[in-house]
Amino acid sequence: MSAERVGEDDVAGLPRMMSTYDLTLDDFQHAFDPKIFIRKLTSPIFGFDEEVKKIADSNGNFHPKPYGVLFQSAIEQLYSLRRKVDEDIRVLISDTKMAEAEHKAQLKELNNKFHWIRTEFQHLEQRISKVSHTAVRTGQQLEAKDLIRRKTDDSKILIRQFLEFNTGNPKKLDSVFTDDKRLQEAALQIQKLQKISRELQGAKTETAHSLIQSTGDLIERKLLDRFSDQSAATNLDKMKELARTLCKFESQKLIDQYVERVMEKMPDPEKELKGLAGIPPSVFSDKCKQFYDAMLRECRQSFTVIGKVFPNPYVVALRILKNLFGDRIKTFINLSVGQSQSTGDYLVVLEDAHYQTEKAAGHLASLKSDLLDASLNHQMHTTALGRLRASLSPSSRDSNPNPALDSVNTRLTGIGAEVSVGGVGVGVAGIGGVGAGV
Repeated sequence: MSAERVGEDDVAGLPRMMSTYDLTLDDFQHAFDPKIFIRKLTSPIFGFDEEVKKIADSNGNFHPKPYGVLFQSAIEQLYSLRRKVDEDIRVLISDTKMAEAEHKAQLKELNNKFHWIRTEFQHLEQRISKVSHTAVRTGQQLEAKDLIRRKTDDSKILIRQFLEFNTGNPKKLDSVFTDDKRLQEAALQIQKLQKISRELQGAKTETAHSLIQSTGDLIERKLLDRFSDQSAATNLDKMKELARTLCKFESQKLIDQYVERVMEKMPDPEKELKGLAGIPPSVFSDKCKQFYDAMLRECRQSFTVIGKVFPNPYVVALRILKNLFGDRIKTFINLSVGQSQSTGDYLVVLEDAHYQTEKAAGHLASLKSDLLDASLNHQMHTTALGRLRASLSPSSRDSNPNPALDSVNTRLTGIGAEVSVGGVGVGVAGIGGVGAGV
């Protein structure tokens, strides 16, 4: 509240001096309440309330002059506040326009700078791309030259080693061929020298050819011995490493050795059927099942190892299948039907052999290993079909006549079986969905 005073009252007896309420913008910052606003305006009168009452009572009238003076002062202050606010708004608008213009100018300047920076980055990117392409081309050229250099170095080494072999003196050979700790390195070198030796046939290189061949055989035998040791220890990782080197030898002795050892574990038909001539067919049926079960069990174990060890598992598996269907199963079936004492026994034996062969073919096709993919299944089917048919063809049987086979030919033909002239043929529709017919 200010110290401003109201002038002398025209009404006799009213207070001569009275303060007025000064309005500020703070009075209008919050929600406006008229009652509170009037109370604030009239608050200066409250101190003179008793004196005003006495005057009003003595004269018998109420004089509103003090309130009018206060309200008139409030109106003038409101006008003054409005002028002040309008001036502040005008100043703020002017300042805002100036700031906006300055901001637009800065934005324009920044936009120009960004445009310049973007252009510079594009140019930089183009230069980087050009340099990177140049670096790639340079790297490719260096790589090609390095490859040529390494091939040249390898060629020099091979020429030197070939000349050493051509001396015919094993003591003059490179140490790699005599150090058992570097057998695999020696194997790779001797394989290259063997290729060169085959291309350089002649009297002048006969000495080198002979010594290279004998050295290669020696290295291969040592690696085969190591493979056998690792196989006995079931060290598949080491077996795989050795097989990768051994399979590059042209002789393929590793495959021969491995297949031979697998076949050694397979059941022997002659031992399985020894002394079974004339026994009841039911006994033969059990023996037949045991023979095929043992064969399939060994196949499962061998194929698992083959798939994990050999770089060419299909070739190894196919060799085993050829031996099975071309030797073991063929021999087993021929011996089985050859020991039959009557036509009835012959038919029962042939039926059991046919059923077990069909079952074995299905199991071989369903082996789930990394080795047996779709293409191998197809090859297995082709192999099994050809081998099984050939195993019972007339040309595959002994020259000695078999009365049981001859007498049953006509009866088999009558029931629509596949019969070959002078004997019996067994047809297999396919491995995995076999429909063999006798």
